[in-house]
Amino acid sequence: MWDGPGIANAIGLYEQCVSIDPSFALPYFGLAYCYAMSGSWGNNKDLLQMSEEKLSKGFNLDKQSYVGYFSKATLSFWGQWDFINGHKYFQKAIELNPSYTEAEEGLIELFTAVGYFEKALWHTDNILKINPLSPNHYFTKANIHYLNEDYTKALECIETSLSINPDFTHPIALKQLCLILTKDYEKLNDLLSQNPLAERPEECRVLYKLVNPEDKIDIDISRVSLMIKEDFGKALFPWQLFLLVHLDKHEMALDFLEENIRMRTGQIINFMNIPLLKPLHQYQRFRDLLHAAFRIELLPPDPEKEIRIDPPKALMSVAEIDKVLEILEKGMKEEKWFKNPSLSLREVAENVNISSNKLSWLLNERIGQNFNEYINSFRLENFKENALNPANSHLTLLAIAYDSGFNSKSVFNAFFKKAEGITPKTWLRSNQI
Repeated sequence: MWDGPGIANAIGLYEQCVSIDPSFALPYFGLAYCYAMSGSWGNNKDLLQMSEEKLSKGFNLDKQSYVGYFSKATLSFWGQWDFINGHKYFQKAIELNPSYTEAEEGLIELFTAVGYFEKALWHTDNILKINPLSPNHYFTKANIHYLNEDYTKALECIETSLSINPDFTHPIALKQLCLILTKDYEKLNDLLSQNPLAERPEECRVLYKLVNPEDKIDIDISRVSLMIKEDFGKALFPWQLFLLVHLDKHEMALDFLEENIRMRTGQIINFMNIPLLKPLHQYQRFRDLLHAAFRIELLPPDPEKEIRIDPPKALMSVAEIDKVLEILEKGMKEEKWFKNPSLSLREVAENVNISSNKLSWLLNERIGQNFNEYINSFRLENFKENALNPANSHLTLLAIAYDSGFNSKSVFNAFFKKAEGITPKTWLRSNQI
């Protein structure tokens, strides 16, 4: 179950296996995996050492076990943040058994942590062809989309995961974050009220209010300081950190982040792209933490050489591509679909009469952008045109951005700065006559 109780139960069962047959290698590798995962929450050196010991015993019995290399990769990646050796051992496990999707999922999680999203998604699609009923594989795909800020796709994958296993806590917690970021308090409140497996409901509601202050909902945030001081144990996501960031306590948030990076705490490994940490990106201290964890010499030297099956075939014919591109251009430039702030991949796909998968493939392969980048590029051009129009001088930049289809101040500012290299205000001053 990839959670605390699941790992504890697994350890008990693996120990029973060892007691029944000490010459059987697999339970040692299972124990090594469990201790590596448990030890990765807080850099528990005793558990990580136990993982090393179980690996040694297992490999003494079976030197070519794909499960063994998977466990060794897990210790390297999650326990030690050793991306190079983690990459090498995940690949070794896949070489020994190309159908072992757990190892390929581990490789996906590594690529996700270092920001290789396209490669991660390629492998995710591959493991779902092999094992289409794995709720964890769908969670992993959802997590990639969440970190890539494509919350519509993330929620689709979450629902598929929960349709297979409604009690799987990981997608439930991820759904909470996605609903905060999509400003859907009604669905969030229903989830928190009705599902006893929801993670940190009170903190989640307060975080919603902090992230979406313009939403006029009655949420008491008076206890937020006490919430930050509470011990959150092994929650999947760092709620204390999120609360600090969105209370604008950025120095405290950076202290918290730095300590948890030092301790290599669970999902903190994805801190490079966690959307709720974006307000910290402006600080040199954050950039220093990024450099220390992900500088080039710490990453896989040639990520193009991982195990691959033949590349997927084109999903559409040339004629179909040309037709869809024509409809897309008309919809964006003439009908201005992008001005709909809740525009989704599925809605655009229906407008051009193809599947969501085909549209996503087309945007990536022919235009070189994901869906959000593609739509926001039109919103950006519309914003720039309207911002320079003297008739709009009475409007704030944010009002013009919202009128152009952006649905979030943070998304607008981040996308603008990424595209133009400067803030909207600076751009406007430099372009006004």
